[in-house]
Amino acid sequence: MTQQTSQATLRRLVVGGLVLTGVIAAVAVTYSVVPAPASTSIPGVAAPTGRTGDASSAPPTASPPATDAESARPPFSAAPVPLGPRTSTEVEAGAQPDPGQPPPLALPPLMTGDLPADASALQKIVAGFPRVIPIAEQSTVVASSVSSSGNRVQATLEATTTQSPASVTEYYRTVFAALSLPGTSTPATGGSSGTVFSRGGDSVTLTVKPDGDGAHYSLFGAIDVTR
Repeated sequence: MTQQTSQATLRRLVVGGLVLTGVIAAVAVTYSVVPAPASTSIPGVAAPTGRTGDASSAPPTASPPATDAESARPPFSAAPVPLGPRTSTEVEAGAQPDPGQPPPLALPPLMTGDLPADASALQKIVAGFPRVIPIAEQSTVVASSVSSSGNRVQATLEATTTQSPASVTEYYRTVFAALSLPGTSTPATGGSSGTVFSRGGDSVTLTVKPDGDGAHYSLFGAIDVTR
């Protein structure tokens, strides 16, 4: 009788233990499948998403390190414009002549006195021909003339010479340079060369061309007369 009671009690204990074990296991399974509560957001702070590759969770990208050349390069700055010494040829706007320097001397007139009468001649220099227009060396006069209008005289001379055209041009360049009449080359036709000697309103035009072993040349002068 006592042995049967002990066995019945043992069976009740075993069954109770199995039931308790099953309850514990059911509770554990239920807890594992229940979703976790959402985290409470804090005002002003974004909640982390936890997703891989999210831009908000990625660390900031570091800038590439500067090379030695870039770190050694000085900051850009415009170089100052060098100021050279002023030369004596520079003239400032509105500059006045030095009062201590005397004014330039006026050039003397090429012709003075009475006006010559109109005239022309062959194979000689006509009367009243301007002395400032000489005849070249080793020359033969072909014709000459002179005429006046107002205070202005016009004179022409035509001649031949045994000298070359270049020698004739050089002769008159030298003569007129002494009278402050610089020469400027001018176009000519028919194998001729031309030179204009001028200052102010006065001018003398030379035209020369080859003629056999020498040259044929002509002069035309327009000169103001001071009386």
